[in-house]
Amino acid sequence: MQCSAVRAFSLGIRCGARCVALLGLCTLLAACAPAMQSVDDVIHLGSMGMQQPLSPRYRYLRVTANGRALPMVLGFVDPASGPNASQPGAGPTYVWYSAAHEVLRLRDGMVAGTAGLPVNWLDVHYSAWPAWGSQPQTIVRTRDVEPGYRFGLRDTLRITPIAPAHSSHLQGLDADTLRWFRVSNLRTGRHMLYAVRGKRHPRVVYGEQCLAASLCLSWQDWPPQRRLPPHTPLQPTQEPASAHPGA
Repeated sequence: MQCSAVRAFSLGIRCGARCVALLGLCTLLAACAPAMQSVDDVIHLGSMGMQQPLSPRYRYLRVTANGRALPMVLGFVDPASGPNASQPGAGPTYVWYSAAHEVLRLRDGMVAGTAGLPVNWLDVHYSAWPAWGSQPQTIVRTRDVEPGYRFGLRDTLRITPIAPAHSSHLQGLDADTLRWFRVSNLRTGRHMLYAVRGKRHPRVVYGEQCLAASLCLSWQDWPPQRRLPPHTPLQPTQEPASAHPGA
């Protein structure tokens, strides 16, 4: 299903808070009723640690918000577009949403936008995509933030490989089998955490960061046993892609 309402809402995120204010979540939910029904069927798993089986017709994300776990469903895959589209290695944006109206956009494992949260990042732009290699890397991120309508916030990010993290919210995977990275915001002093699978074609399988001091998120593909290659364009109504290791 290519959900036009979710796509419109997602595009609104990219144009900033002024556009987002014009887009209603009621339209979003009405146009996405089939996928939304799936979320309604499983949203109670958030309070149960998401241990119950989920429908194989959908692709899920396990998200924790300040320690509370909830499932999100892939609404659609937005092809490479927007301010980062021309950069080498730029992949599509995966747009996830929950029954509680939250929207999370991830691109190459990085937050590309949010909606429906107490604090939201809008129109997120990166100067380059992480190489997830053995050498440290520095990139620049700009973003708009609401509430407060703060536009063009600029952060310098330092990406550094680190030892496996054993105190994260990662579930169902052995931390020692993944490559870990700390992303430090040199302006605020805050740190983000990412776990990557594969070297030749690295793919982020876990991320953790705070959108504000009062709102910290983590996310990972769910169930964790599924292995998907980079930029797999799996739509919500398709059967899951065959599992195979990243190269």
